[in-house]
Amino acid sequence: MRRFFFGLILSTCLALGYVQQRVWLITLGYRVERLAAQRDDLLDQHRVLHYNVLALQSPVILDERLAQRDVQLTPPKAIEVLPHRLEVNPPVPAWSGVTQPESSWWQQAWKQGSRWLENGRQAVAEPTREEPR
Repeated sequence: MRRFFFGLILSTCLALGYVQQRVWLITLGYRVERLAAQRDDLLDQHRVLHYNVLALQSPVILDERLAQRDVQLTPPKAIEVLPHRLEVNPPVPAWSGVTQPESSWWQQAWKQGSRWLENGRQAVAEPTREEPR
């Protein structure tokens, strides 16, 4: 009788272990499918953003868009051009009692560049209409 119960318990544990493995495999399969769909979405988004970057770098497209909006570009006057200077050690109020660690020029440039990028607009893909010549 003991052998029968021991055999029953052992076969039940083996069956539960097999079922658990199958459930894990199915769960991982769903996860792989979800991650593949997410990867495809990110690749599509990357293609759109890459297209927008190329469109923004193309002088022909920029010229066409400016012409559509009747924007006339002129070179800046001497008074409009200001030299840009990075502050290596920005001023700290004396009353604060806080001493800032010295930062290098590339850290300042990195911060400035990230500020410029954060204030930008989100890129939107627009198809171009190129007429045959």
